[in-house]
Amino acid sequence: MTKTQIAADKLWRKMPYLVNHFAEQQFKTPRRVCLDVVEYDSEWADRISQDDREWSLNDLRHDFVGLVNKEEFFVPRL
Repeated sequence: MTKTQIAADKLWRKMPYLVNHFAEQQFKTPRRVCLDVVEYDSEWADRISQDDREWSLNDLRHDFVGLVNKEEFFVPRL
């Protein structure tokens, strides 16, 4: 498994319901949605996947939604 795939798996484990929701909306697999986010902003994904601390679900959701939608003026909270 590559570093990108590991980060995507860790991201899915942190918030599977949200990932699954976006996967259904975009007609993609949950793994593909996570890989898209990791590839789009690898620094954010590294920070989330490398750190074992507990993140606020609201902050994770905010960041994930912005990254999935590739919002032009998006600023991550984490």
